Order: sequence, then structure tokens, then C-alpha cells
Amino acid sequence: MICGCDEVGRGCLAGPVVASSVVLPFPYPKIFEKIKDSKALSPTKRIYYFNQILENAISWSVIEISPKIIDKINILQASLLAMRKSIQLVYQSGIKVYVDGIFSPLPENRNIIPLIRGDMLEPAVSAASIVAKVYRDRVMSKLSYFEPRYHFHLHKGYPTKKHKEMISKYGISKYHRVTFRSER
Repeated sequence: MICGCDEVGRGCLAGPVVASSVVLPFPYPKIFEKIKDSKALSPTKRIYYFNQILENAISWSVIEISPKIIDKINILQASLLAMRKSIQLVYQSGIKVYVDGIFSPLPENRNIIPLIRGDMLEPAVSAASIVAKVYRDRVMSKLSYFEPRYHFHLHKGYPTKKHKEMISKYGISKYHRVTFRSER
């Protein structure tokens, strides 16, 4: 078994940072041989693979860290916290865990290996990327219902021109990250 872990939402102005860990059987079922980073897939393909992953994974987890905690500990630490918690929910002794990026959220565990561009190189990390992205997109669409002025369902909290215009017009909401104020 191999576990992949990835996070989404680090570059956003609003909403949580979300991490997912996915444990896949090895060798991988054929469906997983061609998946790549969630950003490389259309929304329709992401949802298709999301459903396939949930049906075929041995186990999976999703953790979200709120904007309030992000503001308190910073985005890097919040991302590592989300990944650490996500891994801990699915980890079994002896499983290799590949984490997208240069940092290990649990550096004392030698079975947890940072992998630069892991979401493009390792199907388990790609699977985690897809689960985290679909989950976070759904969270942002729900937040759009509670705070419709910002159109979160369209930009998912990323710093798009439209999102910045809404912040200029209305100020920040309780779903925004205060620590990113200077970047707006």
C-alpha cells in the first residue's frame, strides 16, 4: 500500500486550507495510472476521478484548517498541520507516504517522504490532490451561499480580479484570511 498526501488552498485569500491523504492498493488499479495533479484536470474529470478514488481507495481522509487558525499560525504551518492530521487518520505502520512538496509534516517518521512535483509523479499523491481539490471547491461553493457578495463558487477564494474587486467593494468577510490583507 502507498499513501499520497497533498493540500490545496495555500494561495487563496479566503476559505480553509485542505489536505487529503489517500491510501491506494499497490500495484495501482489501471484507473489510477493516468491521473495527474488536480489542476491539470477539468472540473468534470476531477469529479469523475474523485468518485473513482473514493470507491477504490483502501482509506482516505480530508482535513480542513480554518482561516482563523491560518491567521494565527501562518499558511505554511496550517498546511503542514492539515497534512499531519490527514496522514495520522489513515497511517498504518510500514506504509510509505509521499507528500507533495519539500516539507514533511512528520519529519521524525522516515516513511513519510516529501516529493517535489509529487502530484505529477506519484498516483497516490495525485489522488490526494484530487480529493482535496474537489472537497475544498465544494466548501467554497457552500460559503458562497452564506456570503453571496463574493462569488466564492466562481473563484474558490483565489485572488482573481473579480474577487479583489468584491473585497474592495465590501471589505473582507469572516471567511477571508486577515494575514493576506496587505496582498489585496
